[in-house]
Amino acid sequence: RSLRVKAKPPAGLMSITIEDADGIRNDDFHFSTLWTGKRTSDPFVRVQLGAQEWQTSTLSRTSKHASWNESYHFLVSEPLDQCLHITIFDADGLSPDDPLARLQKPISVLDLLNLAGFK
Repeated sequence: RSLRVKAKPPAGLMSITIEDADGIRNDDFHFSTLWTGKRTSDPFVRVQLGAQEWQTSTLSRTSKHASWNESYHFLVSEPLDQCLHITIFDADGLSPDDPLARLQKPISVLDLLNLAGFK
């Protein structure tokens, strides 16, 4: 028995850097919230391009501002059709992670590269 696999080489490599975010909603209620009145969040960013997915590290107990400065490289196989999806989540240990912010409209690879006129 044999198995043959044929794959098309990628069209390119795209590097994404998640730098920071301001105005993050704080949803976590901790014991200290009882006397300080301050809520926090444990944000991380999830980035999707086609079937590829990557997420930043989770920052603990931040308030309104988060800074990651983390990069990842995505293989671009269909630059005309692939879109980038970006969502900020609040990591929760015992329940599903809560979405805090989402890019309203997916960004196409060509728009990111300022090549939208080349479709």
